[in-house]
Amino acid sequence: MMTPTAWLPRIAQARTEHDLVGVIHEYLAACTPSDLERLPTQCRMRPIATGQDISLAAVTLVQYELKGDADPRTGERVRALADVFVAAQRRLREIVAGPALG
Repeated sequence: MMTPTAWLPRIAQARTEHDLVGVIHEYLAACTPSDLERLPTQCRMRPIATGQDISLAAVTLVQYELKGDADPRTGERVRALADVFVAAQRRLREIVAGPALG
């Protein structure tokens, strides 16, 4: 599984929702199919087409992570995905809010 830290700068550079969805597509494409297939059923990635899909995935991954009942290796996979999707969801909020006033 790709380390989240390598993707955080790319997420931060996204200027539009479309850009952000593209970064997430690239991140998921860089993950190995076996890593994604080994995720718990509720954490498996559905198609990501919008910012709402990113937000839903972030919530789903964090909820699973907080349950804490995964084996260590599965927990690491879920945590890595959650880190990326939470960062993307935060960036999406910034994009939607627009430039800061002041």
